[in-house]
Amino acid sequence: MRRKKGNIWRPCDLLIVGMVLALAALPLLPRGEEGKTVEIKVEGETVRRLPLDVPGDYTVPTGNGEIALRVADGAVAVVSSPCPDQTCVHTGARRERGEAIVCLPEQFVAEITGESEVDAYVG
Repeated sequence: MRRKKGNIWRPCDLLIVGMVLALAALPLLPRGEEGKTVEIKVEGETVRRLPLDVPGDYTVPTGNGEIALRVADGAVAVVSSPCPDQTCVHTGARRERGEAIVCLPEQFVAEITGESEVDAYVG
């Protein structure tokens, strides 16, 4: 089959190139923030679930006092804790599913959860 000079693209080639470009752009699309929550556990028991899309300050009672949390901009952070080393406070804000803030002395865990999650794009 002969092709005209100067025309190197066939319709099937353009379709394949378009599909490859569309797949390559998937990681650039914004991922939905809906449904993300922070699950609060103390001594292994879930004591509270907070939506990350509703800003606010919260306290969670622990064995030695209270841990203060702040939810803002789709993230959660520990603001204060009665623990001696303050590692949980210095951890900073967490916003991605699967991330957690842990305070071992208080047996406290704040883990980001959600109903739907994309772990990776495979192409």
